[in-house]
Amino acid sequence: MATCETTCETRRWLIAATLAMGLMFPCPSPAEPQALRWEMPPGQELRVRWSQTLRTEIRGPQTVGWTVRAAVEMRWRVDAVEPDGTLQMSQQFTRLILRTTPADGPEVGYDSASEEQPPFELHEIARAVKPLLERRFTVAMSPRGRFQAVQADAPSLATAHESAAEPWASLLSPAGWERAFGQSLGRLPDSPVQPGDQWQHRETLETPRGPLRVEHSYRYEGAVQVESGSLEVIRVVTEATPDPPPGAFDPPQPSAQRQTGIYHFDAKAGFLAQSDLVQTRWSDVPNSEPPLQVTIQGRLSTQIEPWPQADRP
Repeated sequence: MATCETTCETRRWLIAATLAMGLMFPCPSPAEPQALRWEMPPGQELRVRWSQTLRTEIRGPQTVGWTVRAAVEMRWRVDAVEPDGTLQMSQQFTRLILRTTPADGPEVGYDSASEEQPPFELHEIARAVKPLLERRFTVAMSPRGRFQAVQADAPSLATAHESAAEPWASLLSPAGWERAFGQSLGRLPDSPVQPGDQWQHRETLETPRGPLRVEHSYRYEGAVQVESGSLEVIRVVTEATPDPPPGAFDPPQPSAQRQTGIYHFDAKAGFLAQSDLVQTRWSDVPNSEPPLQVTIQGRLSTQIEPWPQADRP
């Protein structure tokens, strides 16, 4: 049976050995806070691709549904960088693809890169998109990814086909540009973050059905290794509620709306590499007999990469 002195001596030896091992193989220190910012040099060009799928279903005695798929490609170029880090960029739409599958018919599609005439169902949309593809936009974006100013080169979008271009006219404002593309880029934190850190962004969106209160909750999860290096992972959960609540005779508002997503940010390159967002909305149609419910499921994916050298002029 070991004496107290032997036990104490053994304990001192273990402590000394542990300390020695710690000097030989130091424990990893906590990761340094990571600053996530859009930071690119003048002349940097990016290929930006968005793709979105929306599935709409009206459920009642029978279920009727249809699907719309859209893809947009843009070319971004950093023209200048302001002292505060704001990026002055020229952006141009290079391609738009639209496919729709109606409830009672085959899929029809339009591709702006194709020489084929669009089908009758999409003729008006193709007519509206044409002036958009012919314009170059000058955009100011903050280091956190927020659009601050938008300007289109002359002539304005509305000059060619006023009625057809009207849906795209909102892109000429920072709010419209943010509404169209800001969601897929996310909002970076104010200060450097460590895994587990969270931040929020709240906004009110003007929609055809009235104001919508939106709250985005972000969480930084650290870096993951990929073939080209490492990417910083950010997850987001978005909740949206009507503001103010709709009246009895107002159009149906989403009774529930939730969005989840993941962003992969390339901190070394200074831009978002990709994002994937999934959204579900449910609406009850008021005063309908029999009761009807509208469900919209959407997925928005974004990929950003340097513009291929072979395609540069």
